[in-house]
Amino acid sequence: MFPGAQEFLVCIEMFIAALAHAYAFPPGDYLDPAHPPLGFTRNMRKMFDVRDVVEDVQEVVEETTESMTQVRCTKRSHPDGLHL
Repeated sequence: MFPGAQEFLVCIEMFIAALAHAYAFPPGDYLDPAHPPLGFTRNMRKMFDVRDVVEDVQEVVEETTESMTQVRCTKRSHPDGLHL
C-alpha cells in the first residue's frame, strides 16, 4: 500500500462512524422545545469561542503561582530544608 493509506482509511472510517452515530442518536431527540436552536452561524461562533479555555488557563496559572510562592516561603522559613 502507499504511505499514509492506513491514516486515510481511518479518516474514512471515522466519517462513516459519525454518520451512523448521527443516525442512531438524532439531535432532535435531545433538543429542548423551550429553547429553539441558535442557527448555524451562532452555533459556529459559540463552538469556536475559547474565552472559557482562557479563563481556565488563567485560573490554573494563578493557582500554580500561589502554590509555588507558598513552597518558597516554607523553604525560607526553614533554612535547614526541613518541612513541617
